Amino acid sequence: MDPIIRAGATVTLKPANPTSLKKGDVVFVKVKGRDYLHLIKALRRNQALIGNNKGGINGWASLNSVYGLAVEINNPES
Repeated sequence: MDPIIRAGATVTLKPANPTSLKKGDVVFVKVKGRDYLHLIKALRRNQALIGNNKGGINGWASLNSVYGLAVEINNPES
């Protein structure tokens, strides 16, 4: 399974609206003081379950920690 975002990719983000996030969105999130791009695997109340495209799960993050939504991903040519 190919990654959604490959090394060297450019990603365009827009501010995230917590009420419009959905499963499958790629988001810019702060976890334990570090910034990541992650895939939303599930949502509950005010949290998002974040993980990767290979089935890995990183855990639940507060929607207050989700700062951006990926709107365009430009991967480098293989």
